[in-house]
Amino acid sequence: MRIANDVRRLGLLVVGLALAAIANSAAAQWIQHRPAGEGYRVEFPGRPQASQQEVQTQVGPVLLSLYTASWGGLNFLTVYNRYPNDAPPERRLDGARDGAVRNVKGVLRHEDVLTVSGSPARRITVDVPHQQLVAVQLLVVRNNSLYQAIIVGPPGSESSADAVRFINSFALEPL
Repeated sequence: MRIANDVRRLGLLVVGLALAAIANSAAAQWIQHRPAGEGYRVEFPGRPQASQQEVQTQVGPVLLSLYTASWGGLNFLTVYNRYPNDAPPERRLDGARDGAVRNVKGVLRHEDVLTVSGSPARRITVDVPHQQLVAVQLLVVRNNSLYQAIIVGPPGSESSADAVRFINSFALEPL
């Protein structure tokens, strides 16, 4: 009798864990996002909200296309913009990195120099101590365009499965 109860409890536990795993996986509903004419794809944990914003830069006004979503305590964001001039990719990446750190009054914890889909890129981790946040940004330059895939969340979340999936899913596509 005791063994039967133990087996029944174990069975209920396994069923409960399986249902929880299915619910978590279904709740996020990851989708592949491909904004028309911007030349990239990325997986978001749900349909992102779109917006545009014009910012003043040293080279004049620049229009940003932004897509955002929140899930599991993380904020997911992509930013796309075209610059009016053709600065060298490394200079543009340096400027994007420096601006990202300065804009949040953060501290650059780590930077990787890499390529994404054959284009120059950087992956940076920025601590934002006064807000108790961390941001991981993938910065990619192609021609006059700057692409950014960003996650923001509490310290430690930068290595979560959702954060890694989002950043690693980013790729450039033909224009």
